[in-house]
Amino acid sequence: MKNASKMPYLIISILLILVMIAGCAAPQDGTDRGITTNDIEYEIITDDMLDEDTKDLIEQIKHIKGYRVIKEEDGYYYVFIGMGERPTGGYAIKIKSAEDIEGVTRILIEETVPGKDDMVTEALTYPYLVIKINKDLFINVKIEKDEKEKYEKIDEQDCFDAKAYSIFGVITGITTEKGYHTFLIEAGIEGFDYDKAYVRVDADTKVYIGGVLTDSVSLYEGMEAGVVFSGPVAESYPVQAYASCISDKKPDNYDQKKDTVDFEIVTDDEESLEYIKHHRGFGIIREDETFYYIFIGAGEKNTGGYDIFVTSAEKRSGTVYLTVQETIPGKDEMVIQVITYPHQIIRISNDLGRDIIVISESGELFEDINDETKEDDK
Repeated sequence: MKNASKMPYLIISILLILVMIAGCAAPQDGTDRGITTNDIEYEIITDDMLDEDTKDLIEQIKHIKGYRVIKEEDGYYYVFIGMGERPTGGYAIKIKSAEDIEGVTRILIEETVPGKDDMVTEALTYPYLVIKINKDLFINVKIEKDEKEKYEKIDEQDCFDAKAYSIFGVITGITTEKGYHTFLIEAGIEGFDYDKAYVRVDADTKVYIGGVLTDSVSLYEGMEAGVVFSGPVAESYPVQAYASCISDKKPDNYDQKKDTVDFEIVTDDEESLEYIKHHRGFGIIREDETFYYIFIGAGEKNTGGYDIFVTSAEKRSGTVYLTVQETIPGKDEMVIQVITYPHQIIRISNDLGRDIIVISESGELFEDINDETKEDDK
């Protein structure tokens, strides 16, 4: 009877052991927690299967690590997934798995890196892949190398598409107040919403220079930039708005929006030079029935060997842009030891208007000295 009384306890112990064994043998892919997973179908897209516009977009974002939908077609998304910029060849990226885990699409990425002794090309590379996937499966998405390293979504409000710009032009002024930078931008070409704008940049503004994400300190006066506005626009003149993103990418039709301006170099027969030649800047010093005569000066220099001259003249969106180049004497060059005032005087048709910007090839804006000389005369 004693043995019979122990029987229920023996059966319970055996059952507990079987449950523990079953738990240890359970698969570790999530189904041990009662989670349902299903493999997802996708197609790897090679470059020869892409149109030129999509290839161009990839060129603009391939240096950024992350993913982005780059095309939509017949219920499918074409998705770019990139490792970003790498210092050499030998890097690669591929999909290890793609699963639907209870409504969440999880794409697991496998990265390969060159071994220590591998022979690789000594050039920057941008490993990436493009997949085609049903758009309904790309609503809730996680793309990751592992639980610690994820691929972030590349900003969709993009400065990579110049068609999204609210304005494109030259930065002609920068002010800083209470930690914010405000940029005055004057349109360089027509075809955008505004011709002049005060643009405020804050911590949420994305700045791209040469396609690389950087910060607002990289922006400078004289730089050409496009801006996508964020939020409401204050309809003053110039308008005022926050910038969602700023980029130096030029619009596709940039060259088509420029008109070459004819100019002539004239001799120094202007009496007013004695009053303005020490200034660094530009100004209209005389006009007649046909021409404006424009002085462009490099300012006072302590020796000879300096020079300044106009290299191009264009009209864009009603503004004449004069680009100048400056030369300086070499270290061992023989020059006259006397103060000089390098300058050039050109004339342009007065039909072009008085709205003129002079900018150096390095991006420096020259001040309009007309107002300054008026102050000197007082």
